[in-house]
Amino acid sequence: MTSDEDYNKLDQIICNLISDPQREVQEMAAGSLSSVIKTRPPSHPSITSLIDKFRQMANVPQATLSSNPQLGAQVDSGILGLFGLINAFPYSIPIWMPDLLVFLSSFSSQKMPIKGSVNKGFSMFWQTHSDEWAVHKEKFTELQRDIIKNIFFSPSYFS
Repeated sequence: MTSDEDYNKLDQIICNLISDPQREVQEMAAGSLSSVIKTRPPSHPSITSLIDKFRQMANVPQATLSSNPQLGAQVDSGILGLFGLINAFPYSIPIWMPDLLVFLSSFSSQKMPIKGSVNKGFSMFWQTHSDEWAVHKEKFTELQRDIIKNIFFSPSYFS
C-alpha cells in the first residue's frame, strides 16, 4: 500500500515533468500521470489536489495570455495534466469529470499548442467513452452534454 506521502512525492515529480520545457517530456509525463492515477480510486484526495493544481495552471485570463505568451506553456501544461487525469479513467466517468471536460472545452479556440492539446485530449476521451456513451451521458447535465457535443462537432475541432 502506498502512503499519502508517497503519492504526494510522486505527484510532485510528475507535475514538474509536465511543466518541462520539452514537449515530448510533457506528453510522456501526462501519460505517466494517467498510469499512476489508475492505482487510486477516483475519489482519492490526491486527485482533487491535482485537479486544483492543473486548473490553476490553465486558468489564465485571455487578456493576460495575449500580453504574455510565455504563460501559454503554463496553460498547456495544465491542460495536459488535466487530460492525464481524465485518461486514467478510460471507461468510466468519475463525478469530477463532466465539470472538468466543460472547463477544458473553453480552451478549444486557443492558438496552438493549446488547441492541439485540447483536440487530442477530447479525441482520446471520445475513443474510450463513445462505445458506452448512452450510459456515460447520464452522468452529464444537458448543458454539459451540449458543450461536449459542440467540441466534437464544431468546425474548428478538425482545423
